[in-house]
Amino acid sequence: MKLADYLTANGLSPADFAERLGVHRGTVGRWIAEPKPGKPRFRPSWEELAKISAATLGAVTANDFVDDAGESNGEAAADPSAPAVDQVQRPAVAPRVA
Repeated sequence: MKLADYLTANGLSPADFAERLGVHRGTVGRWIAEPKPGKPRFRPSWEELAKISAATLGAVTANDFVDDAGESNGEAAADPSAPAVDQVQRPAVAPRVA
């Protein structure tokens, strides 16, 4: 479910949802806004995606921020056999050596 649809279905404004997540209301507005022609869509960070999924009880996931054409961040879609966005594991960070 798209974030805008979730907000509408649950009677929430972007400002209400932003307060729940601890982000600026303009940030939520940019997540749900249609991008200008030739410009990439504004996407949440991995940390923000986790908060969105938790706040919506899983109704909105990382996959919901991928355009219908399979594009994310204005880039052409990758190999269709590639894992979905929420199936990609982030690499572990090596500890710093002092």
